[in-house]
Amino acid sequence: MGTATEPVATVHPGVVRAIFDHLILALTLDGQPGPPFFLFSHYRFRWADDGAVGDLGFVEMELDGRMERRILTDVPELAETRAGRLSPRTWSAGDVECPATVAAFAASPLGGPTISERVTLDGLAIDVEWTNLAAPIFASGPAPRLPTDDITSVLVEAAAARATVNGRAVPGRAFANDAWVPWLGRPLSSAVVAIGEVLLSRP
Repeated sequence: MGTATEPVATVHPGVVRAIFDHLILALTLDGQPGPPFFLFSHYRFRWADDGAVGDLGFVEMELDGRMERRILTDVPELAETRAGRLSPRTWSAGDVECPATVAAFAASPLGGPTISERVTLDGLAIDVEWTNLAAPIFASGPAPRLPTDDITSVLVEAAAARATVNGRAVPGRAFANDAWVPWLGRPLSSAVVAIGEVLLSRP
């Protein structure tokens, strides 16, 4: 890098608020855009300015013939402070106010042709898998859930995904999710893994 006194790196003037991964899997029965039959949204907080780090997940699934929505975490403080802001957009205030369930999260490395996770709670085992992964893309811009902040992200799309609940396969397929169009200019798969997202306050 030589001896020049002018720095070659660009330093963001804002303050880092959190660093996390976000793994999303939504399935519809026919693989077409619409309300998901199964939804899994998992935030892995690696660092946060409030000190609360761990796993925070949201799952929407069919159990005993009816749809259920649950908040899952291994650190209850995460649910208390962040569930209201990070819950799926279609969830109501009542869904978010329900007490979080303590769960255990186990995950494969974020590399290779497949990424998988297992979440266990209350006699349930939820397994999710992202396969046929595309090359990562790097993007930055206003944070969709916090438009006064900025976010950088490495996004990995999955061409296919699957889920099981207690070993029983969940029907459905991933679909083209238009919710990404305002941010990226094109849809992304409803099965996508965001690695190393950095949330930054805007100065």
